[in-house]
Amino acid sequence: MDTVIAVVVSLAAAVLFGLSDVVEQDTTHKVPERRALSPRLLLDLAKRRVWLAAIGVNILGNILQVVALHSARWPSSSRSWSATCCSPRSSPWS
Repeated sequence: MDTVIAVVVSLAAAVLFGLSDVVEQDTTHKVPERRALSPRLLLDLAKRRVWLAAIGVNILGNILQVVALHSARWPSSSRSWSATCCSPRSSPWS
């Protein structure tokens, strides 16, 4: 059951990340063009509620990702995944 919750929550987080990226990019194209990382550009964006809402959605996506990682089942083995799958003894070419 923990795995199902983790998958559903992580998918919801992915949707929120995608939504916030689209809204942030769309809003960025609607402000006057300025130098990259210009404080004036950030002020122009901060005046737009849609951009601020997209930042909030991004934060919510991060929170959901933490919840998903916390609720997922992790292997109890002391060996890491990379050591298990990529060791010379388990190579498909040997």
